[in-house]
Amino acid sequence: MSKGTVNKKLITFFVFIIPSLLCLGLYFFVIRKPFTKANSGIFIKLPHYGPATIQPNSADSSFYTLPEFSFINQNNDTVSSVNLNDKFFVLGVVKYNSTQANQLAAQLYTLQKKLKAYKNDFQFIILMTELPNDSLKSLKHFAYEIHADKKIVNLVSPIQADSLLEIFKTPGFIQNLDESMYENISLILVDKQKQIRGHYKGVYLKETNRMSDEILVLASEYGKLKSTK
Repeated sequence: MSKGTVNKKLITFFVFIIPSLLCLGLYFFVIRKPFTKANSGIFIKLPHYGPATIQPNSADSSFYTLPEFSFINQNNDTVSSVNLNDKFFVLGVVKYNSTQANQLAAQLYTLQKKLKAYKNDFQFIILMTELPNDSLKSLKHFAYEIHADKKIVNLVSPIQADSLLEIFKTPGFIQNLDESMYENISLILVDKQKQIRGHYKGVYLKETNRMSDEILVLASEYGKLKSTK
């Protein structure tokens, strides 16, 4: 092999291969996983969503906060804004016995296993609309179908959670309560202060992957980052 050929291969290696490896590392360790451990220097803070409130006699504004709520989940346990005071959670809406409900079931089955390490800090709250008359029995059946971890997954009828459902009904909030919302399976990420920190179309795998990553970002914000392997 001539010296010129060796030099060309070295130039190719340094000009193309090394930058490509650096870009891959940047994506996986900084962009897609924007931290390595809690309180690390590599950290992206999630934005806030919803209408801000202007404080009286002040130029300051505060972020939108969810209204108080209380309802009975599929386990006949009370889930309220009070007993979730030290937890962050994902809130979603889906029609019972629909294609989207089946899609969400598959997503929840995977996500609850991935986030099992956070069962003391995190919850899913899913408002299921168009339930049969025996709503508790239907919620129990759906929970059984997805092998729901009762420490993480809460299924509830919107009749018991009108104040939360109003979030999705308010024009110009995040999106209106219409067919597109049901088709997309709207999900929002809520922090411990009951403020909205992310919103996702749960029908798409890439969106639930992004949600999963941002749940870990929020956990890191609270110094709660743990291994999800």
